[in-house]
Amino acid sequence: IILICVSLKVNAIPYLLAAALLSDTGGVATLVGDPPNLMIGSAADISFNQFIVHMGGIVFVAWIVILFFLKVLFRKELAVEPAERDFEEQEKIVDPQTWYAALAVLGVMVVLFIFHGYFHWEPWFVAAIGLTSLVFIAHHIELDESFSKVELSLLMFFISLFILVGGVENSHFLEYVGQFILPYVQEDLLVACIILMWGSAIFSAAIDNIPFTAAMIPIILGMETQGINVTPLWWALAIGVGMGGNGTHLGSTANVFIVTISERMARETGDRSHAITPGLWFRKGTPVMIITLVTSSIIFWTFFEFYANPLHGYYILVPAGNNAGRNVDVACRISLPICYPVAGAGHAAWRCY
Repeated sequence: IILICVSLKVNAIPYLLAAALLSDTGGVATLVGDPPNLMIGSAADISFNQFIVHMGGIVFVAWIVILFFLKVLFRKELAVEPAERDFEEQEKIVDPQTWYAALAVLGVMVVLFIFHGYFHWEPWFVAAIGLTSLVFIAHHIELDESFSKVELSLLMFFISLFILVGGVENSHFLEYVGQFILPYVQEDLLVACIILMWGSAIFSAAIDNIPFTAAMIPIILGMETQGINVTPLWWALAIGVGMGGNGTHLGSTANVFIVTISERMARETGDRSHAITPGLWFRKGTPVMIITLVTSSIIFWTFFEFYANPLHGYYILVPAGNNAGRNVDVACRISLPICYPVAGAGHAAWRCY
């Protein structure tokens, strides 16, 4: 992006912001698109394909909305006519063989992620296969050359950020926030999902989406053992922490990386207008976050029955007692093919299919 913008003598900020915002939004669509999705998928046993089926439509519509919205936000910058210039030979891909091999590995990984359930492989195993393949493909690249491309300031930022976030998580503050939605879950599940979606987006924009996801997972799992259908809560959480990353430059890893790249570009060119400041991101990113959340909420509300459909059966809750198991067993024989008992306090919970 930077190479093209510098060559055409246009402002790179609209394109860098678009890359980050579309990346944050697109990460919601797949199991491996964002770390919170992996955490949610592992806790709820959601597969790669199930994520695409449930989140793909929302992400596609959100992408279209973002593109139109960015065109309005950056109408002045995009009105500048680019300079005509042909790229020099040295500005092209310097190692096409490694480039195409890496693309091939990426394609194979996508296929394996789609079919990993058929092989009974965990997503991390597929990622490990891709990592190992890339190590062998790029064996001719000197290690010192690779380390020279590492942004040490970016690494130090993430180290400091996760130390701070770890302190917030261990204070159990986020758990108290998560428990706020429990009364709404018992009264109106749809309203609870919308509250969770917007609340997780706000907290993800303010700190980071990973700690909030980690705090919400045990709360939602606890609701499940009480006989509550938590399937829509998983999807609402995934949408909220993903879309919320658009709000600030701290909202996601992609955002911080883009800001770092823009600052390096500003130093190299001597033009501070190329740097993406926190204020600029807030002015451009927060409206995008709000409009994508509104769009997602409307779609989620309209197709709530689809998102509320249990992925792995549902729970029957009966009072604890001598006849609890027998009564559920009789009900299963009449209307449900399979039921498994799940431990619960003061009640007998059964997962049924």
